[in-house]
Amino acid sequence: MSVSSLVRNHSRTVVPSHRLAVTGDPDDNIFVECADAARADHFITGNRKRFPAFWKSTKNVTSRELIGIAAPHLIR
Repeated sequence: MSVSSLVRNHSRTVVPSHRLAVTGDPDDNIFVECADAARADHFITGNRKRFPAFWKSTKNVTSRELIGIAAPHLIR
């Protein structure tokens, strides 16, 4: 199974219901808005400094940290 198939089969589309102003760049707020609308456990970003460490119960993590959480056997 390809990565794109895996993502497509285990994801859902969300539409934010309200606007947020929580990042230093207004164009980045949409990502937190989507995580909020999805009630996501994790927000994955390579640039953690631009986003809050937590938004409600959503934790800001890098892709490597998420792999460590979801599939630790893949980290060497």
